[in-house]
Amino acid sequence: MRRLRSNIYFLFLVMVIGFFISQNSLFAAETYPQKPIEVIVPFPPGGPTDIGIRIYADKLTKILKKNVVVVNRAGGGGAVGTNEVVRTKKDGYTLLGGTSTPIVVLPITNPKEVSYDSLRDLEPISHCISIISDMVVRKESSFNTFEDLEKYVKANPGKLNMGVHGITHPYYIFHILKEQGLDMNLVMAKGTPQNVSFLLGGHVDAIIDHVGVTGPYLREGSMKPMVVFAHKRLPDFPNMPSIVEKGYPRGALVFFIGFFAPKGTPQPIVDVLASALEEASRDPDVAANLNKLAFPIDFKRGPEFKTLIVDQEKIIREIATKTKIIQ
Repeated sequence: MRRLRSNIYFLFLVMVIGFFISQNSLFAAETYPQKPIEVIVPFPPGGPTDIGIRIYADKLTKILKKNVVVVNRAGGGGAVGTNEVVRTKKDGYTLLGGTSTPIVVLPITNPKEVSYDSLRDLEPISHCISIISDMVVRKESSFNTFEDLEKYVKANPGKLNMGVHGITHPYYIFHILKEQGLDMNLVMAKGTPQNVSFLLGGHVDAIIDHVGVTGPYLREGSMKPMVVFAHKRLPDFPNMPSIVEKGYPRGALVFFIGFFAPKGTPQPIVDVLASALEEASRDPDVAANLNKLAFPIDFKRGPEFKTLIVDQEKIIREIATKTKIIQ
């Protein structure tokens, strides 16, 4: 009987504690934010990710009526800044503006340099921006369409030189295409500027790079579009077909920019942030500024975003295993 009373008392105590925790979380959400919010960008200032996050931060400042400040913590390909957010207080005042690279790629390809598990240690708030790549050739190329290039590659396996920059988004697209029968020779540039110069200088036949990089060259006519690695055509380049149209659906590998909180941040606060980000995503000025970077908005809340991350992890792990880049 005494043990039964003890168990009842214990259960009652747990219920009371749970009630006060939930009430405190709701109260925190109602009063949140009470001070400026920091968004850690794990890359140097001035890059596309940094600019994209700053566009959102400016709008969030107006929506939340508190300053949303971007802080750059570069290093380790994004791991340094990401790890800082993982270790910070779980109160909604330090967030991560993260991309596929530190969230998906690094934990798979460089596990010894990454001290976090993305989905165990971080709470996805929302997916905001899609990072899309395309394939282009220089204007003097004999290839005028993707079909021209495809036909040549299939008739001459391993002879077409395709440029990509580092083990990044375009690298994985290259290997997806190769796996699907387009056997090309990989030429690794040290960065986007070198990738572009390799193409314009005639050192490679084609390159895969971000649309934000190739866009200006396409508009001025010094490059010709072959295909965009997305599920549908881009509004700014309606004459560039999607890779899905051409029968290579796995090639539509789109990386992301999104917002994360440390795991354990109260859900009501996460919900406040997700709603604010959704409002910012609907703003015409935000869309216009992101379009200048060829960054289409693709808003997804946490649960859907988490599913996307899990799916992307499977693809990256598969390619990294086959190409033996897992360390």
